[in-house]
Amino acid sequence: MTSDLVTLVMAIFFLVVGIKSVNNPRRVQEIVVNFFSATSPTLAEHPFLKWVMSSTATVLVRLIGFLCLVNFTMLAYLLTVSQPPAPF
Repeated sequence: MTSDLVTLVMAIFFLVVGIKSVNNPRRVQEIVVNFFSATSPTLAEHPFLKWVMSSTATVLVRLIGFLCLVNFTMLAYLLTVSQPPAPF
């Protein structure tokens, strides 16, 4: 029972991350840039932050979103298959 609850929580997490990443990858990129810029002022000039805002990174964020949705699908299937049969 506990493992089913953990699997359900993980599935919901992957669903939310997948939908956010696929629908709005620019917002995810802005969150990353804001986090690293606020963490250290020396990171504000780092080349990584410039790459994060590139179109290549946008495609990568969407790819990660699709993989999260695939993972959600597998976990949801696992939850439905692992249920014991109902007694008659």
